[in-house]
Parts: sequence; structure tokens; C-alpha cells
Amino acid sequence: MNLFSILFASSLTFFLVFSAYAQDVTLSVRSQTAIAMDLESVEPDRVEKALNDLFDLTRGVGLKNAATPRIKMALMTAMSNEMDRRSSVRSGQTFDHMHEELLIFLTDAVIALEDPDTIPLLISVAHMGNTPRMSLLDFGPSIIPALVDYSMSGNLTDSQLSGTLDMFRIARKEWGGFDIDTRTHIKRLVIEHLTVPEGYVNDFNETSLARWAAIDLAAEMGDTDLKPLVEALIPVEDQYIIAHGLSLERNRARRALSRWGKEMYPASDHIERDLNDPQYR
Repeated sequence: MNLFSILFASSLTFFLVFSAYAQDVTLSVRSQTAIAMDLESVEPDRVEKALNDLFDLTRGVGLKNAATPRIKMALMTAMSNEMDRRSSVRSGQTFDHMHEELLIFLTDAVIALEDPDTIPLLISVAHMGNTPRMSLLDFGPSIIPALVDYSMSGNLTDSQLSGTLDMFRIARKEWGGFDIDTRTHIKRLVIEHLTVPEGYVNDFNETSLARWAAIDLAAEMGDTDLKPLVEALIPVEDQYIIAHGLSLERNRARRALSRWGKEMYPASDHIERDLNDPQYR
């Protein structure tokens, strides 16, 4: 075989390999475009199938490396749509329980993007557990301005407020104190959610998750101005405790007050015994 034949054969091999690769890339891009359209659908079945197809398409590569900008936007849209769909339950519309885990799967996909543009969305689901919370910490202190912005947005559910306050607590524990403006804003939030009307009964059935989170955040901040508000959640009358039992909120407040290093309140022997009972901790 002469030199020309060798060069020709090599060129042909390269052309065939490159053509196959180009076709595969084109197919992937076209597939992602089709998947993106289905992700943006308001039909949960289509979204769920598109998500499964996307995971299959990017298996071994990872969403962060394989997802096109179109897919990233579609995933964020799908997650937002699913949250809206779930909020329809509160407005009296019927919720399809066949897709109960769809929001979890979409959240996992959005987390896998590792994209700072997803921070506001992940803050909105911080109440769902440690997975979105820990993923937010991966972005570093840059999440704090986003937390402030989100906490000032309207129409947040009690759960979403709770998740936001918890993220402030976790952020402070992770990175230390806040700047003066952020601290002032957080303190105002805590005061708002710890302040209760006169004669308030902290029955477990009426407890606000945001108030629980505010109690924990107040303890983490250690601000002496917040201590009386936490104390106000704990009645001292023996008759009240006997009549209403011990609420989880009250014990949460008790643990929080221990962070200030002082006694919660003077208690009679039987109250102290009940409060130390492990079943109420």
C-alpha cells in the first residue's frame, strides 16, 4: 500500500468517525430540545416521562456537564410549575397524588445543575429537608442576599417561611455573624414571628412552623433582646400546664433559652419533673 492509499484510508476513517460523532451530538441536542418542551408542560405525566428520559440521556455524564441552557431553563420552569400545582391544594383545587414525588425528583435534578441561578428556587424548597439546604450551602455566603430577598417576598407559606428562617440559622452557624443590615432584617423577622397576642395558647395543634424556626434562630443569634419573646411563649402557671399539657413549642423555647445560660423560669417540683421527662424533649 502506497503513501496515498494510507492517507486516503486514514482520512476516510476519520470522516466516518467524525460523522458518527456529529450525528450523536446532533441527536442529543435534538433530544434535549424535545425533552425541554415536555418538561415545560403543565401535564405531570409528560413532565415525569421527560425527566426520566433526561436522566437516561445524561447517565454517566451528569446533568451539570450535559444539560444545555435550554434544559436548565426547562428544569427550573418545571420545578416552579410543580410548586404552583401543589399550592392549588390550598386554593381548594384537586391535587393529583399520583405524582407525589415529582417535586422531589425535579429538586434533585435542579440541584444537580449546580447553577447559581437556581438559588431562589432551592430556597423556596428549603423546608423540604436537608438535601436542598445542604446544596444551598455549597454556593457559600452568596446565598444570604437571596435569602433576604426571598424572605421579603409576599405570599410565602408557613413552611416556606420556616425553611427560610432555618437557612438563616444554618448560614450563621456555618459562616458566623451577618453584616449589620442583614442582622437587623433577620432580627425584625424573628421578632415578627415570636410576637404572640395576649392570652396566646401555644397548643401543638396551632403551632406555626415559622415560629419554631424563629425560636431556634433566636437561640443561634444569642441576642438578649430576643430572650423575653422566647420566655413569653412559656407560661408559668401550674394550672395552665396541668390543663393543657406540655406543647412541643414550649419545650423548643425551653431548649432555646438554655443557650442564654439562664434558668427558663422558676418551676415547682412537679413541673420541673415533667419538663425533664424524655417524652417531652
